[in-house]
Amino acid sequence: MNPLSTAKRGKGLWNMIRRVSVIGQRYGLTSQKMERTLLRFSDILEQYQAKATFPITTAALARRNGFSENHRSERIEFASHGYFHVDHARLPAADQHQQLLAASQVFDQKGLLPTGFRCPYLRWNENTLEAVKQAGFLYDSSQALYWEIEESFKTQSYRRVLEFYGAKPANEYPALPRLKDGLIRIPYCLPDDEALIDRLRIEDETDLNSIWPAILNQTHRLGELFTLGLHPERLPQCEPALVRTMEQALELVPAVWFARLDEIANWWRICRGSRMIIHEEENGQYSIKVQG
Repeated sequence: MNPLSTAKRGKGLWNMIRRVSVIGQRYGLTSQKMERTLLRFSDILEQYQAKATFPITTAALARRNGFSENHRSERIEFASHGYFHVDHARLPAADQHQQLLAASQVFDQKGLLPTGFRCPYLRWNENTLEAVKQAGFLYDSSQALYWEIEESFKTQSYRRVLEFYGAKPANEYPALPRLKDGLIRIPYCLPDDEALIDRLRIEDETDLNSIWPAILNQTHRLGELFTLGLHPERLPQCEPALVRTMEQALELVPAVWFARLDEIANWWRICRGSRMIIHEEENGQYSIKVQG
């Protein structure tokens, strides 16, 4: 599999070239810039009493001694982002099983529970889900849902990536976890940071800082889940939007639960075991008992 070919399909040739030109600026030539960004991310989580899940390519985790220890915190969960950053939808089933089993083993060796998985490029197939389950992961968070944004914001690049991701419209598919053959699936919401900055190319600060809070309001009204996606490399550009969203979340009633994905998966698994018994009484009244 050629990763450049996959990137070209998802981004288009010009955006792929542009991506190569900026990636060095965002990541730097050493790990120091990313380490500083992760520390800043941790400070924001601490400030707002929030939590986050960071999917990480397992091959990178295997190479970096002390990484999980340096960033170990009850506020942060590390999930597998594949063993290598490749398009799982184009991998044979046997290769997917091999790579995900190896990823699970590396997480064990690093003292991290192999709880969650998110596909690179958000691209998966039924073989992926089976491999995730067989490797011992509790949840997968690879299904993209897109929320409607103003038509004036949309670009051809954004439309292309929605198709590339196999994203589903959130106005037709509830943004809720679901249990499929023993695997909990947690949706991923779009637009994420990559879409806002590199696809939609939104530069006006007011516009940039308004989209995530608008999605939060919709999910809160519907009683659904907002999986906000923000890669650490774009934290400097998206920090005001993240902070505005978190500040708004603190104001909402009923209260918003800032949770890691593994916490959501475990909570959903417990909820699935609950039972509600409704018994009709006289005079049109009902008694309700909840077990769980």
